[in-house]
Amino acid sequence: MKDSYCVFEDTLPITSQLSSKRLAFPGTKMRFSWYEVGVKKDWFGGRISSTITLYEITKTNVLTAEPQHQTFSVQTGEQRSRGVRGCHR
Repeated sequence: MKDSYCVFEDTLPITSQLSSKRLAFPGTKMRFSWYEVGVKKDWFGGRISSTITLYEITKTNVLTAEPQHQTFSVQTGEQRSRGVRGCHR
């Protein structure tokens, strides 16, 4: 049996990371988006399963130590991860 799927998530994470840091300027909360598309295939009556997935994870307003004052944090903009993941069981 073949299955295909798609996942999308756009969320604000728990704000404890913001409350434990001193921002060098008033900022906004970190946000992340996650997209994933994949296909799953069962082989030999379900005894073996294969999955291949394409994904993209984007984080915005990421906190980083301020270069001149290490006790402060600044928001650096956007970080993105893209890739292909495969699994065989």
